[in-house]
Amino acid sequence: MPRTPLHAALGETGTELTFSLIEQAVADGVEERTDLDWKSDLPLTAIPKEGREAQSMELAKDIAAMANSGGGMIVYGIKEQAGSTSAAGEIKPVGSIGEDVLKTIRQVANNRIYPPVTSLHLIPVAPSEHPENGVLAALVTPSLDTPHLVHPKGSQDDKGWFQAPWRHGADTFHMNERQLADAYRQREQRRHEKDQDFEVLYENFLKTLGTTTIGSPSWVVGVAQPIQPLENDRRLSGISASRFLDAAMKNYFPSQGISAFQELGFANADPKRGLRHFHFTTKRVLGDGSIQARVEIHGNGSLAIAFTRDGATGANIRHPNFVPIDDIQNLAKDLIALILQATESHTLLSDYRLRVNVAPTTQAFLRPDPHRHGQYLTFQEEHRIHNYQPIDATVITQYGRHPLLTSAAELFEDLNAQFGSPSGLTAEVLARQILLKD
Repeated sequence: MPRTPLHAALGETGTELTFSLIEQAVADGVEERTDLDWKSDLPLTAIPKEGREAQSMELAKDIAAMANSGGGMIVYGIKEQAGSTSAAGEIKPVGSIGEDVLKTIRQVANNRIYPPVTSLHLIPVAPSEHPENGVLAALVTPSLDTPHLVHPKGSQDDKGWFQAPWRHGADTFHMNERQLADAYRQREQRRHEKDQDFEVLYENFLKTLGTTTIGSPSWVVGVAQPIQPLENDRRLSGISASRFLDAAMKNYFPSQGISAFQELGFANADPKRGLRHFHFTTKRVLGDGSIQARVEIHGNGSLAIAFTRDGATGANIRHPNFVPIDDIQNLAKDLIALILQATESHTLLSDYRLRVNVAPTTQAFLRPDPHRHGQYLTFQEEHRIHNYQPIDATVITQYGRHPLLTSAAELFEDLNAQFGSPSGLTAEVLARQILLKD
């Protein structure tokens, strides 16, 4: 997981959030900061309806304030020192934390805050031998959607008002009109910059493949960029990149037919250093053409993958710009596998924006022969797609594997819709195709 505000407060250089760090914070009397807040009790524990409503609003305000202040961490189960307004005093264990507790907190972040705070990560931290003696850390990573507004939805005193809380040191304030105007302006600027960053990633990858040169075969291309990238993008090493790719190829979606992962696996490609990324390439000569694959793993969490068979479809005639439909599906699966591995590694806490496309663009797509495995029907004019479009999508990684696969299934549905047929790849089907790890 990324380095937290608690690591920064203690001067720790690592990234693992352990119970010993919680104990050290108490021993050192670490004070609250703009990005660090101590709470003695779990939220949403009041039994009377009125008390629970007040706690919901307080929780929403705390989460929104962190999001509006550049992110931070709230730790439940830390009692402040007597006579102090913000220094950690002692650990007050919150007991065993079930999924129902975490689900209720997430519901507040989604239903009481607008736009919802999706960058909320709830992390129970306890001694391994006594899980009931731990605390709950709520990590709010920086949000691109600020300002987040708190609204008393469904309460009796609902007057239609909103507040935009923010933190300064240990205190929480509310934005005034000018601050709100600046926050909205900055939101639009951030979104514009994000769009530009994504297009730069995509265009640079195409240039690397040579798809802009005359005579280039058509490549199936996929790029994915985390909505909240890792800040220290120079920490990636060739060894970690190789392990990352190897795990993605082995843990998800067993290879079916020719694909980028299959080619890279056969070649056992070594990592080569690029500008703040490592890339893996392979090229296999086949007749007059060559089957090629490339994967890039960037230090900020961005991913790119491409594959071309250069028209090699088992026929004697080479068609460099004929693209089999299943090549597109296989590449999309490989890209989702890379995103799944990024999520499983816990180094990146972010949803992904992605694009799957064919470049140079083509109108000729080959359909699998239902009677001959690995073969394709002869291209017919009715198979031509006159305006094939790139598919842009968002893959949700924040709420577990099923929502991730649901958003991935929507990607496959959009890809196949252009061929006039459903993909049949629901979240459940995708889950069955993964070698699930319990």
